[in-house]
Amino acid sequence: MLQYFFEDAREADGTKVDNAYLFDGLNIMQAGEEYLSYMEQFPVINLSLKSGKQPDFELAYDMLIRQIAYEYGRHSFMLKDERLAEQKERYLEIMREKAKRSSYNDALLFLSRCLEMYYGKKLLF
Repeated sequence: MLQYFFEDAREADGTKVDNAYLFDGLNIMQAGEEYLSYMEQFPVINLSLKSGKQPDFELAYDMLIRQIAYEYGRHSFMLKDERLAEQKERYLEIMREKAKRSSYNDALLFLSRCLEMYYGKKLLF
């Protein structure tokens, strides 16, 4: 639920998604503007590490790569923006799970920087 509260979610074409209805009737909606001002304001990277629990390193690594690629796919709407033209090739390689192994070492940092360029604001960590 935290993801849906904070995330400035977008459709594949970049259209903003309004997920506020998910919180109708919940106490957070009466918490006041101090809290509600953060609703749907940030890009969110959501990465589950549960898939990394595998019987051997190679399978665990492959599953984590798949999770990273999925998260890149969730944000692929950014690639239509000209500000990310220089990053597009690397982004697509990671998203398609075709990148060099070294590209995954800083894949989350790279995604963070792309999100920062697209949204025009610093990310919260």
